[in-house]
Amino acid sequence: MARVVDSIEIRRPVGQVFAYVTDVKNFPKWIPDMVEAVQVSPGKIGVGTALRGTYKMMGLRMAWTSKITEYESNRKFGEKIVSGRMLNDELMTFDSTAAGTKFTFMCEMKVGGFLKVLSPIMASTLRKQTKTDLAKLKELLES
Repeated sequence: MARVVDSIEIRRPVGQVFAYVTDVKNFPKWIPDMVEAVQVSPGKIGVGTALRGTYKMMGLRMAWTSKITEYESNRKFGEKIVSGRMLNDELMTFDSTAAGTKFTFMCEMKVGGFLKVLSPIMASTLRKQTKTDLAKLKELLES
């Protein structure tokens, strides 16, 4: 298991950052390796909502399904990947700052099967990709 934690300050109010980040259709816009992401359960997004998508890492396309585990408007958004090659627990937090919003992404990556042998490389790749994703998010929201 690997843990990845990274933060970035975005010059936008918390409400705007939270709304953008938690809108599933925006996932591929700020996470370049996210091929697709959709909400599969009806209604407003919240705890228990199911999501599905496809992610690309190290040349592999990985389908995933997740459940929202934490949802506190303008504060927290957590999800657990419940099916796929990587069973991640993710938590995103949003804190108001003088300049805008401090956005923090935390991920506990768990891999199984034949990918377990690649887990150190995958963890390193995820750390680098997280930095790229956060920079892309900042660019999109500040432009």
